[in-house]
Amino acid sequence: MGKSVGSFGLSALLFLMGLALVAWGWWAQRQAQVSRSWPTVLGQVETTWVTEDADPDDGTAYQAHVRYRYAVAEQGYRSTRIQFMGPPSFSSRHKAEAFLARYPEGASVTVHYNPEDPSEAVLETTASKSLWVFVVGGVLMLGGLWNAWNTHALRQLG
Repeated sequence: MGKSVGSFGLSALLFLMGLALVAWGWWAQRQAQVSRSWPTVLGQVETTWVTEDADPDDGTAYQAHVRYRYAVAEQGYRSTRIQFMGPPSFSSRHKAEAFLARYPEGASVTVHYNPEDPSEAVLETTASKSLWVFVVGGVLMLGGLWNAWNTHALRQLG
């Protein structure tokens, strides 16, 4: 009985983790879609930088960051959100820097801002990692369901 409870716990954990990822991906896609209709203002790039995220299993990822300022109704704001789902991530520093080349320091940029909360803004109305999140989330959900079914089937046999 303890073994089936543990397997059920694993099944539930996998399924819930997958569900959380799918929900996050859906939220980001929805936000990206809604932000396409947000008003825009001109902003200015203050600075850009690349951070390195070393992972011994997946290798190193390089994230591109932009800090920009903009004003809505004479109120000044600053943001670092480029797009939904976090900063764009690349497999090499060169690719991250190439991405940032479109945001040179001091350049004017189009800022999409939330009219209900102008402090919420993005430069790009996309959620670039959402496909990956949907795939991984779906695989985890299927893994949880498969494990639950397999555990149930084995219990029926034994």
